[in-house]
Formats: sequence, structure tokens, C-alpha cells
Amino acid sequence: MVRTRTCSYGGITAASAGLSGIETQSINSMSFVPTKDEIIELCARERDAQCVRSRLVRGPILSKLHFLSIDDPSGNPRNLLPESLDPADTVLAQLGVAVQSEYPAEMASKGFAFVPDRNMTFGGGSCGPNGVLVDCHDLFGSNRINLFRENPSEMLDLLRKYLSFRNQNEKLLFDVFINHLNKEAFTKDFKIDPDPKREATLPSELRESYLLTVSLFNKVQMAIQGKLQGDDDRGLLESCGIGCVSFCQTWIRNGQGIGDAQFSVCSPHFQTRFFVQDAQRLLQYGVSEDEMSGYTNMIKHLDESMSKDYGIAGGGQAFINLDELLLACNHMDLNPYNQQIQSPRRTRSDSLHIDTGAGVFTEKDCSVREPEPVDLGIATQGGLTSPQSQFSNQKTTDSGRRCTLM
Repeated sequence: MVRTRTCSYGGITAASAGLSGIETQSINSMSFVPTKDEIIELCARERDAQCVRSRLVRGPILSKLHFLSIDDPSGNPRNLLPESLDPADTVLAQLGVAVQSEYPAEMASKGFAFVPDRNMTFGGGSCGPNGVLVDCHDLFGSNRINLFRENPSEMLDLLRKYLSFRNQNEKLLFDVFINHLNKEAFTKDFKIDPDPKREATLPSELRESYLLTVSLFNKVQMAIQGKLQGDDDRGLLESCGIGCVSFCQTWIRNGQGIGDAQFSVCSPHFQTRFFVQDAQRLLQYGVSEDEMSGYTNMIKHLDESMSKDYGIAGGGQAFINLDELLLACNHMDLNPYNQQIQSPRRTRSDSLHIDTGAGVFTEKDCSVREPEPVDLGIATQGGLTSPQSQFSNQKTTDSGRRCTLM
């Protein structure tokens, strides 16, 4: 049974009338926040995945598309799950290397890059660009394959540093989103996938809606161009009525428990969703009711196209809401688990017998990796507000809850 865990964005609830309420429903239909126990189990599952990866075995714990051939029909490496099983060799990490080479040195030193998605945003099963971890071996530990890590403090370290990077470079991320929306393959040919060999196109009845959606976000971009900018972009989009939320996939769908990988690419990457937070502010920047109506049609189409693979219709939401996860972790005492997970576990059957798709490993086949200590600090959307951890004195329940993204 799928648990209902709703989130309220900027004080707007799903029951609210209008576009903002539709956005909230859409986001909640495909994303959720795991409970404390699920977080701990996900961190433990990463240890299982590292066991399989270290033995160079391809299997469902490393990618949901592990069964695909290493090369595509044209003979090019897919690199969803690279032959080397090195996360730095995945297609997204490699694209990130190319993008990051254009960044200023200080920005590149953070280890992240923004990479556009392949398909049509809103029309081709895509929410927007990806934030990718380029440095899969040094800044956040070696062979980093997912947000979750054996030690929960390492999970939180990557989580808060990525969201801080995203918030500080929000305008750049939005520019990547806008440039992709405006590609001729989408605005003129209405292709779902820009690959010339693929012929699928957006249904004719939605094409005007797509163009109206592009126009809406183009007006937002023009509005933020005129605003003062410094070294930190936080607040620019919010001032225009637009919010931003990030997702990731891991080893869980809401309500189904910990299992095989829900992700295709075996390196950390974070999907981006820009959403209307305040429709009244949009009107102040010349956005029309027709544009909002067209965008609403595209959101409904996105929900329908994503429902089976990523939503409730497929058995539960497949994306974890990173912004809400960070807020939830502020009220969870994860520290007692850090030492516990360093030693072999004997209570989880799937850690004793790991089905890799190519055989079964037992606990004794894997050595225990000692996680590096991480200064947790106080996690907030913008980064650290204090070097002191607040986890040790906080309590939380594992039941559903309502959360608010500020």
C-alpha cells in the first residue's frame, strides 16, 4: 500500500485552486520523502551495491537497465552502466566533465555540473535538466554511485552541498532549462527525442500548449535578466513566482520497500523541476492566462506520461524529493546509526543473500568499508548555518507527515 506523504510548496496546498495547486499535485504524484528507517536501509543498500560493483558484476542493484548491451545498435557505448562499472565513466558524469570545463575554477571545484536532459521537457517524460556529480571519487568518497551512502552522514554531506550549489547557481541552471525548451527540434519539429533516427512527436493537440509553455518561461528569463545579480543567485526565480525542486532515484519506490535500482545511470544525478509557486507574480511580468493554460495542459500530459514508470500508477512514487529530504533530516537523529552501519549487519536477509542477476553473494563475500567522518553541521536549503550538528537531540516519527518547503 502506498503511503500518502504530501508536501506544501511555498504555503500552497494541493487543494488550492489554480496552477500552483496543480503543480503541487504533480510533484507529489511522482516524488516522496522516505522515513528515517528507510533512509537507514537505503544507506545499507548502497553497501550491498558496492559489494556487487567491486566484484565487477552487472546486475539490477546497479541499474534498472543492467540487461542492455554495453553498446547501442550503432556501436557506441551506452554508459548507463559502464563496462568498467566506474561511476566516473557513466554518460552523465562524462557529459558533466565537458560542461564543467567551461565553469570558473571555483565553481568547478565543487564537483557538480548542470547537464540538459535528452528528451523534450514536459513532453518526453522529462522534468528538466540534471545536476550531476562529476567528481565520483574524491570530494564525496570513492566510487560514488548514488546520493545514499553506507554512512548516513556522507549522504547528508552530498545532499546539502548539491542543493547549496544548485541554489547559488540557480540562474545558470534555469538558462540550461530555457535553452533546451527552445531547441528547434522541439519548437518546430515537436520531436519527443531529438535523435534524427527517432520519429515520435508530441501529439498535435498539445503543440500549441508546448509553445505557450516555452513563451511563459521565456518571459520569466527576461524578468530575471533585469534583476541585480551577485555571486549568489538565490531568490531570483522566487521573486518571479517560480520555484525549483530536485529529485533523485535510488533503491526504493514509495510503499514497496528497499530493492533493486530505480535509476538507469549508475552515478549520482539529480533531476530538476521548475514549477509555478506564485501565479500572481507571473502575471506581473506579462505572463498571460493563455500561457498559464497551455502550461497546465503540459503538466497534465507530463503526469500522464510519467505515472506508470515513476508515479503512483506504477506502484508508488519513484523519485525522492531532495528539498523535502533535507528538511526532514533536520528532525531526524541519524547519528546513532553511523557506527552501527560500519559493522556487518546480520538482521537483513537481502544483505546476507544479494541477488545480482548473475548469481547470489553472501555477506562474507564483501569487506566492510570504513566510512570517512563528515562534519554534519545544520542542513538548510542554502547550505550550513552552523558548524554544530542538531541531529543528536532531535526526534522524529516514521509515520506520514506534512512538510513545507520554505
